[in-house]
Amino acid sequence: MFKLNFRLKAPLLAKAAGLLLALSTLGACTTPEVCASLGSCGGDILAGQKSKTWQVGAVCANEVAAAPSIPSLVHQAPTLAGEVSPKRTQVNWCSEMVLDATKQIKIIQPWFPALPVQSGQITYDDHGGLNATFNYFGPQEADFAAECFQSQGYGIVPEGTQSGPNTLTCSEFTPILLKGLSTQPNIMNFRCGNNGSGGCVCLYDLLLITSVVGKYVVDGSVINHYDTTSNSPVSAADFCVNGNELDLSGHRRTFLFNQPAMRSLVLSSN
Repeated sequence: MFKLNFRLKAPLLAKAAGLLLALSTLGACTTPEVCASLGSCGGDILAGQKSKTWQVGAVCANEVAAAPSIPSLVHQAPTLAGEVSPKRTQVNWCSEMVLDATKQIKIIQPWFPALPVQSGQITYDDHGGLNATFNYFGPQEADFAAECFQSQGYGIVPEGTQSGPNTLTCSEFTPILLKGLSTQPNIMNFRCGNNGSGGCVCLYDLLLITSVVGKYVVDGSVINHYDTTSNSPVSAADFCVNGNELDLSGHRRTFLFNQPAMRSLVLSSN
Protein backbone atom coordinates (compact mmCIF):
# COMPACT_ATOMS: atom_id res chain seq x y z
CA MET A 1 0.00 0.00 0.00
CA PHE A 2 1.27 3.39 -0.93
CA LYS A 3 0.79 6.36 1.37
CA LEU A 4 0.65 9.74 -0.32
CA ASN A 5 1.91 12.64 1.70
CA PHE A 6 1.73 16.13 0.20
CA ARG A 7 3.63 18.86 1.96
CA LEU A 8 3.96 22.49 0.87
CA LYS A 9 7.43 23.87 0.98
CA ALA A 10 7.96 27.01 3.05
CA PRO A 11 8.06 29.45 0.09
CA LEU A 12 4.85 28.01 -1.38
CA LEU A 13 3.18 28.03 2.01
CA ALA A 14 4.07 31.69 2.45
CA LYS A 15 2.65 32.53 -0.98
CA ALA A 16 -0.58 30.68 -0.20
CA ALA A 17 -0.95 32.53 3.08
CA GLY A 18 -0.33 35.83 1.33
CA LEU A 19 -2.98 35.05 -1.28
CA LEU A 20 -5.55 34.22 1.38
CA LEU A 21 -4.71 37.45 3.21
CA ALA A 22 -5.08 39.47 0.00
CA LEU A 23 -8.45 37.87 -0.77
CA SER A 24 -9.73 38.50 2.74
CA THR A 25 -8.56 42.11 2.58
CA LEU A 26 -10.23 42.57 -0.79
CA GLY A 27 -13.52 41.25 0.59
CA ALA A 28 -13.28 43.60 3.56
CA CYS A 29 -13.02 46.59 1.20
CA THR A 30 -16.15 45.83 -0.81
CA THR A 31 -19.24 47.99 -0.41
CA PRO A 32 -21.58 46.25 2.07
CA GLU A 33 -25.11 45.25 1.11
CA VAL A 34 -27.58 47.58 2.82
CA CYS A 35 -30.83 46.63 1.06
CA ALA A 36 -32.48 43.39 2.11
CA SER A 37 -34.77 41.49 -0.25
CA LEU A 38 -38.45 42.31 0.26
CA GLY A 39 -39.64 38.82 -0.60
CA SER A 40 -40.82 36.90 -3.64
CA CYS A 41 -44.35 35.66 -3.01
CA GLY A 42 -45.50 36.57 -6.53
CA GLY A 43 -49.13 37.51 -7.16
CA ASP A 44 -51.23 39.40 -9.70
CA ILE A 45 -49.56 42.72 -10.50
CA LEU A 46 -52.64 43.80 -12.50
CA ALA A 47 -55.08 42.98 -9.68
CA GLY A 48 -57.53 41.65 -12.27
CA GLN A 49 -57.46 44.88 -14.29
CA LYS A 50 -56.35 45.63 -17.85
CA SER A 51 -53.86 48.19 -16.62
CA LYS A 52 -52.41 48.87 -13.18
CA THR A 53 -50.35 51.84 -12.01
CA TRP A 54 -48.20 51.57 -8.88
CA GLN A 55 -46.84 54.65 -7.12
CA VAL A 56 -43.31 54.63 -5.67
CA GLY A 57 -43.41 54.86 -1.89
CA ALA A 58 -40.07 53.76 -0.42
CA VAL A 59 -36.75 53.18 -2.17
CA CYS A 60 -33.64 51.42 -0.93
CA ALA A 61 -30.40 52.09 -2.78
CA ASN A 62 -26.94 50.78 -2.04
CA GLU A 63 -23.95 53.02 -1.76
CA VAL A 64 -21.90 52.69 -4.92
CA ALA A 65 -18.16 53.22 -4.97
CA ALA A 66 -16.96 54.41 -8.38
CA ALA A 67 -13.52 55.47 -9.53
CA PRO A 68 -13.33 59.22 -10.22
CA SER A 69 -13.22 60.18 -13.88
CA ILE A 70 -10.51 62.40 -15.28
CA PRO A 71 -12.32 64.68 -17.73
CA SER A 72 -9.25 66.78 -18.45
CA LEU A 73 -7.74 63.82 -20.31
CA VAL A 74 -10.68 63.81 -22.71
CA HIS A 75 -9.51 67.11 -24.18
CA GLN A 76 -5.91 66.04 -24.59
CA ALA A 77 -4.72 65.14 -28.07
CA PRO A 78 -3.56 61.55 -28.61
CA THR A 79 0.20 61.04 -28.51
CA LEU A 80 2.10 60.08 -31.63
CA ALA A 81 4.44 57.13 -31.88
CA GLY A 82 7.64 57.81 -29.99
CA GLU A 83 6.15 60.62 -27.90
CA VAL A 84 5.82 60.48 -24.13
CA SER A 85 2.22 60.12 -22.99
CA PRO A 86 0.80 63.04 -20.97
CA LYS A 87 0.89 62.67 -17.22
CA ARG A 88 -2.35 61.79 -15.52
CA THR A 89 -4.07 64.85 -14.12
CA GLN A 90 -6.68 64.96 -11.39
CA VAL A 91 -10.17 66.43 -11.54
CA ASN A 92 -9.88 69.78 -9.78
CA TRP A 93 -12.44 71.27 -7.41
CA CYS A 94 -13.15 74.07 -9.90
CA SER A 95 -15.13 71.75 -12.22
CA GLU A 96 -12.56 72.43 -14.94
CA MET A 97 -14.00 75.97 -15.19
CA VAL A 98 -12.38 78.32 -17.73
CA LEU A 99 -13.33 82.03 -17.77
CA ASP A 100 -12.65 84.22 -20.79
CA ALA A 101 -11.69 87.92 -20.93
CA THR A 102 -15.36 88.96 -20.67
CA LYS A 103 -15.90 86.96 -17.45
CA GLN A 104 -17.97 84.37 -19.31
CA ILE A 105 -17.52 80.62 -18.85
CA LYS A 106 -15.94 78.91 -21.85
CA ILE A 107 -15.66 75.42 -20.36
CA ILE A 108 -17.10 73.81 -17.27
CA GLN A 109 -17.58 70.16 -16.39
CA PRO A 110 -19.70 69.94 -13.25
CA TRP A 111 -19.92 66.83 -11.14
CA PHE A 112 -23.33 65.71 -9.91
CA PRO A 113 -23.56 63.22 -7.03
CA ALA A 114 -26.09 60.42 -6.87
CA LEU A 115 -29.58 61.75 -6.16
CA PRO A 116 -32.33 60.04 -4.16
CA VAL A 117 -35.59 59.05 -5.84
CA GLN A 118 -38.26 61.52 -4.80
CA SER A 119 -41.23 60.03 -6.65
CA GLY A 120 -42.18 57.79 -9.54
CA GLN A 121 -44.65 55.28 -10.88
CA ILE A 122 -44.79 52.00 -12.79
CA THR A 123 -47.63 51.01 -15.09
CA TYR A 124 -48.22 47.45 -16.31
CA ASP A 125 -50.91 46.42 -18.80
CA ASP A 126 -52.42 43.11 -19.84
CA HIS A 127 -50.59 43.17 -23.20
CA GLY A 128 -47.21 43.01 -21.48
CA GLY A 129 -46.61 46.76 -21.77
CA LEU A 130 -44.39 48.59 -19.30
CA ASN A 131 -44.04 52.31 -18.57
CA ALA A 132 -41.96 53.43 -15.59
CA THR A 133 -40.84 56.92 -14.52
CA PHE A 134 -38.46 57.86 -11.72
CA ASN A 135 -37.86 61.41 -10.48
CA TYR A 136 -34.53 62.02 -8.77
CA PHE A 137 -34.30 65.22 -6.76
CA GLY A 138 -32.08 66.83 -4.16
CA PRO A 139 -30.49 70.12 -3.04
CA GLN A 140 -26.92 70.54 -4.23
CA GLU A 141 -23.91 72.68 -3.35
CA ALA A 142 -21.05 73.77 -5.60
CA ASP A 143 -18.02 75.41 -3.99
CA PHE A 144 -15.60 77.56 -5.98
CA ALA A 145 -12.54 78.47 -3.94
CA ALA A 146 -10.68 81.74 -4.40
CA GLU A 147 -8.03 79.87 -6.40
CA CYS A 148 -10.67 78.93 -9.01
CA PHE A 149 -10.94 82.62 -9.91
CA GLN A 150 -7.35 83.65 -9.24
CA SER A 151 -6.09 81.02 -11.69
CA GLN A 152 -8.23 82.76 -14.32
CA GLY A 153 -6.94 86.23 -13.44
CA TYR A 154 -10.01 87.28 -11.41
CA GLY A 155 -10.79 87.98 -7.79
CA ILE A 156 -14.02 87.87 -5.79
CA VAL A 157 -14.92 91.06 -3.93
CA PRO A 158 -17.56 91.48 -1.17
CA GLU A 159 -21.15 92.23 -2.07
CA GLY A 160 -21.80 95.95 -2.46
CA THR A 161 -18.28 96.55 -3.76
CA GLN A 162 -17.91 98.05 -7.23
CA SER A 163 -16.39 95.33 -9.39
CA GLY A 164 -13.69 96.08 -11.93
CA PRO A 165 -12.29 94.43 -15.06
CA ASN A 166 -10.60 91.73 -13.00
CA THR A 167 -13.04 91.40 -10.10
CA LEU A 168 -16.63 90.35 -9.59
CA THR A 169 -19.04 89.58 -6.77
CA CYS A 170 -20.67 86.22 -6.16
CA SER A 171 -24.06 87.63 -7.11
CA GLU A 172 -22.53 88.69 -10.45
CA PHE A 173 -21.06 85.22 -10.80
CA THR A 174 -24.52 83.61 -10.38
CA PRO A 175 -25.90 84.35 -13.90
CA ILE A 176 -22.48 83.60 -15.40
CA LEU A 177 -22.42 80.14 -13.87
CA LEU A 178 -26.08 79.51 -14.65
CA LYS A 179 -25.42 80.35 -18.31
CA GLY A 180 -22.44 78.01 -18.29
CA LEU A 181 -24.72 75.23 -17.04
CA SER A 182 -27.43 75.93 -19.61
CA THR A 183 -27.08 72.40 -20.97
CA GLN A 184 -28.46 71.16 -17.64
CA PRO A 185 -32.17 72.10 -17.94
CA ASN A 186 -33.23 70.69 -14.60
CA ILE A 187 -31.27 73.05 -12.34
CA MET A 188 -33.57 75.26 -10.27
CA ASN A 189 -33.40 77.90 -7.52
CA PHE A 190 -29.79 78.78 -8.34
CA ARG A 191 -28.01 81.33 -6.14
CA CYS A 192 -24.40 82.05 -5.14
CA GLY A 193 -22.93 83.79 -2.11
CA ASN A 194 -19.53 84.62 -0.68
CA ASN A 195 -17.90 81.73 1.19
CA GLY A 196 -15.92 84.07 3.45
CA SER A 197 -12.58 83.02 1.97
CA GLY A 198 -12.50 84.87 -1.30
CA GLY A 199 -14.59 82.35 -3.18
CA CYS A 200 -18.24 81.55 -3.90
CA VAL A 201 -20.59 78.85 -2.70
CA CYS A 202 -23.57 78.13 -4.96
CA LEU A 203 -26.75 76.37 -3.90
CA TYR A 204 -29.35 74.91 -6.24
CA ASP A 205 -31.92 72.14 -6.65
CA LEU A 206 -31.35 69.38 -9.19
CA LEU A 207 -34.10 67.30 -10.78
CA LEU A 208 -33.38 64.31 -13.03
CA ILE A 209 -36.14 62.32 -14.70
CA THR A 210 -35.60 58.85 -16.15
CA SER A 211 -38.11 56.62 -17.85
CA VAL A 212 -38.31 53.01 -18.96
CA VAL A 213 -40.71 52.08 -21.75
CA GLY A 214 -40.94 48.51 -22.96
CA LYS A 215 -42.29 45.09 -22.11
CA TYR A 216 -42.45 42.79 -19.12
CA VAL A 217 -42.78 39.04 -18.66
CA VAL A 218 -43.82 37.36 -15.40
CA ASP A 219 -42.01 34.11 -14.67
CA GLY A 220 -43.31 32.71 -11.40
CA SER A 221 -42.34 35.22 -8.74
CA VAL A 222 -39.90 37.07 -11.02
CA ILE A 223 -40.72 39.95 -13.39
CA ASN A 224 -38.39 40.46 -16.34
CA HIS A 225 -38.40 44.11 -17.47
CA TYR A 226 -37.32 44.93 -21.03
CA ASP A 227 -36.46 48.50 -22.02
CA THR A 228 -37.25 48.59 -25.75
CA THR A 229 -36.09 52.20 -26.21
CA SER A 230 -32.48 51.55 -25.24
CA ASN A 231 -29.87 48.84 -25.37
CA SER A 232 -30.11 48.13 -21.65
CA PRO A 233 -30.01 44.48 -20.60
CA VAL A 234 -33.08 42.76 -19.18
CA SER A 235 -33.76 43.73 -15.55
CA ALA A 236 -35.17 40.93 -13.40
CA ALA A 237 -37.00 41.60 -10.13
CA ASP A 238 -38.38 39.40 -7.38
CA PHE A 239 -41.89 40.61 -6.57
CA CYS A 240 -44.58 40.20 -3.99
CA VAL A 241 -48.13 41.56 -4.21
CA ASN A 242 -49.86 42.04 -0.87
CA GLY A 243 -53.19 43.82 -1.32
CA ASN A 244 -52.47 47.39 -2.41
CA GLU A 245 -48.72 46.99 -2.00
CA LEU A 246 -46.16 45.76 -4.51
CA ASP A 247 -42.63 44.99 -3.39
CA LEU A 248 -39.82 44.73 -5.94
CA SER A 249 -36.28 43.55 -5.22
CA GLY A 250 -33.44 43.17 -7.68
CA HIS A 251 -33.22 39.51 -8.63
CA ARG A 252 -29.93 38.03 -7.41
CA ARG A 253 -28.86 41.43 -6.07
CA THR A 254 -29.07 43.21 -9.42
CA PHE A 255 -30.21 46.81 -9.83
CA LEU A 256 -33.89 47.44 -10.56
CA PHE A 257 -34.63 48.79 -14.05
CA ASN A 258 -30.85 49.19 -14.51
CA GLN A 259 -31.00 52.27 -12.29
CA PRO A 260 -27.68 52.81 -10.47
CA ALA A 261 -27.77 51.42 -6.91
CA MET A 262 -31.57 50.88 -6.86
CA ARG A 263 -32.09 47.57 -5.04
CA SER A 264 -35.69 47.56 -3.87
CA LEU A 265 -38.97 49.45 -4.23
CA VAL A 266 -42.15 49.55 -2.17
CA LEU A 267 -45.09 50.67 -4.31
CA SER A 268 -48.75 51.25 -3.57
CA SER A 269 -52.01 51.77 -5.46
CA ASN A 270 -55.47 53.08 -4.69
